[in-house]
Amino acid sequence: MRNRITPKVAMLLTLLLAFAFASAPALATSTVVTFQSADNTYEVELYVGGGSKENDGIAGAMIRWPGYAHRDLPFTGAKYHMDKEHTRAGAKFVNPGDPKYPPSFTVEIEGRSGRLTVGKRVIPGNASWIVGPYAYP
Repeated sequence: MRNRITPKVAMLLTLLLAFAFASAPALATSTVVTFQSADNTYEVELYVGGGSKENDGIAGAMIRWPGYAHRDLPFTGAKYHMDKEHTRAGAKFVNPGDPKYPPSFTVEIEGRSGRLTVGKRVIPGNASWIVGPYAYP
């Protein structure tokens, strides 16, 4: 028996690909809140839209810190929250012992200000919000 793709299988694959591409906008991030330290050395970005109920719709987070590449954080070890009015947000990250990620931290954002806590060090900063078209009603 030869390995052939039948017309039926080809159509199924085409439909699956079309569905995947059509679904991408629904999973796209619609709101971004960014914490930036007063001296511009630390940055945490939270992306909203497409996440699960367990993480309040947060789809991901990125960090930019001294000594670490600009990178995303893994969902394991991270908890997120954001209110529907887009005035408060935060994240708690627990480093699983991986040196490619920053140390454990929390970030709390309210309005246009926030604070990043790493161990006992509290770093004040500013926040900016970009609320997209797919934001919570």
